[in-house]
Amino acid sequence: MKRSPRVLIVSPVFTHPPRQGNAARILAFGRELKERGIIVDMLHYRLDNMPPEGDAAMRREWNAVYLIEAMPHQDQSHPAYWGLDDWCHEVVCSTVADRTRQVHYDAVIANYVWMSRCLIEARCRLRVIDTHDLFGDRHKLSLHHGLTPNWYFTSAEEETRGFDRADIVIGIQSVETGQIAARTRAQTMTVGHPMSPWFLFNKDSATKAAMFGYFGSGNPWNVHSILAFDEAVARVGESCDWAIAGTICRSSLRLRTYPFMFGVVEEPEDFYRHVECCINPMAGGTGLKIKTIEAMAYGRAVIGSENAFEGLEPSHALHRLAGVDDVVAGMRDYARSASLRQELHRATRRLFARYSTATRRQYDALAAAIRAA
Repeated sequence: MKRSPRVLIVSPVFTHPPRQGNAARILAFGRELKERGIIVDMLHYRLDNMPPEGDAAMRREWNAVYLIEAMPHQDQSHPAYWGLDDWCHEVVCSTVADRTRQVHYDAVIANYVWMSRCLIEARCRLRVIDTHDLFGDRHKLSLHHGLTPNWYFTSAEEETRGFDRADIVIGIQSVETGQIAARTRAQTMTVGHPMSPWFLFNKDSATKAAMFGYFGSGNPWNVHSILAFDEAVARVGESCDWAIAGTICRSSLRLRTYPFMFGVVEEPEDFYRHVECCINPMAGGTGLKIKTIEAMAYGRAVIGSENAFEGLEPSHALHRLAGVDDVVAGMRDYARSASLRQELHRATRRLFARYSTATRRQYDALAAAIRAA
């Protein structure tokens, strides 16, 4: 009898509860492989404090779970940026080497290029990096937008060295995959973020807390974007019927307008069913804006910047706005026009359908590559 393929996913992010975009990404990624008959083990290098319920939930989700407690990063290798391996402790690498000696894995999948060191001594047929974002020269992008660089950032040269350690490098959206392909000898593929069409299963609330809503984490790019959006609303001088939810509510936001503050919600549905349309005035950043995908999956129309829809190939004008002032103007037009509201809802549903179909095919291709190995 032919055995099922088996993979080891190496993640510095817990998958349960998936309250932030990267956790949701890794959880969905692993589930898509499981649905295609692949056995998934998880090695979690615990960089963040996991909620108490997370450990048991992860063990229920994955075939096997190996936990490595967090250890201090080594000193920053370069004056202006982190070295490629500064955040990947040797214990992670030795554990991956040990696990792959004892268990037959067809593939090892490292989340983030800065975890690629663990692939060097991995005994497997296929080495994969799921990049999530581009980190090469990310500090320069932050400074360009007036933000202090934080979390991990490195040089393009260091990042490329990490890409070359893999057989396959995954970009989360097509624009970034093209940039990666131009820099590495590894095979590249786009594998997006899948979400079920929750709008088909969940009933909307009869009453809405607000016409517009924003749901996001408290990362600096989100905070920067929402503060800029708030300033744009205040400049217009009109009341704005909007609400905000997620861990961004813990960021001590000093807003000039008065959104309805949901705070941190247990389930996304607890927010989305109370708003009619979602906004994503994202200014900068890299990767795929999972909050955009999530809002579409919950059946909300979305108004957002070009950056908020990067990699999704949108066609509607309200999915390709230049900046926060245009987002505010688009919201005003949406509120005033019933025909525009209907048009945008239809366009958002069509975009989600196209994206979902493409993403399913991408996971089929990844699973086929693992089986071929």
